[in-house]
Amino acid sequence: MAGTSVSYYGNGSVHIFTPQTNTIVKDGKDRTYFALAGHQVSLYENGSIESFYPKNNTTVKDGKGRTYFALAGKQITLYKNGGVSSFYPKNNTTVKDGKGRTYFALAGYQINLYEDGSLKSFYPKNSTLVKDGKGRSYFVLAGKEVTFYPNGNVKSFYSKNTTSVWDASGRSYRVKAGTKVNLDINGNLH
Repeated sequence: MAGTSVSYYGNGSVHIFTPQTNTIVKDGKDRTYFALAGHQVSLYENGSIESFYPKNNTTVKDGKGRTYFALAGKQITLYKNGGVSSFYPKNNTTVKDGKGRTYFALAGYQINLYEDGSLKSFYPKNSTLVKDGKGRSYFVLAGKEVTFYPNGNVKSFYSKNTTSVWDASGRSYRVKAGTKVNLDINGNLH
């Protein structure tokens, strides 16, 4: 692998390289992608892609086999199993949390997924409702990052409206519109 720089694992397999020309790379499912010349490519010890910058808009799949269209020139990271970990969608796209609830993600903003394909974080195209660990709903601000726990409970969000949140002892707090809210896995103010 010719490149401007190369680093290796202890066993001699390539870890990181920067190709001088557009290069074909493969994921853990043996799917091929075109990596952009002059941008770093990271590999797992088994030789499958960990991260790269695609030359063209490309399709990627999550841990459940759902397909997404990723933006050219923006970093894509993958799990060892070939499922996508993070990418920048070319178009506004639908994503699902760990409970199967659907959200509409904003094109060009990073989406992060857990290895099973459930939503870790995204930027909503529109203001939308999310739920905490106690089933309470919150209206989140469009275009601001929302994060989730693996089970689908909301972890953090920016509130669209002035709203109430609660701590573990049941005390209520008012947060102003536009405030970032951090919750524990049970839905308590963190």
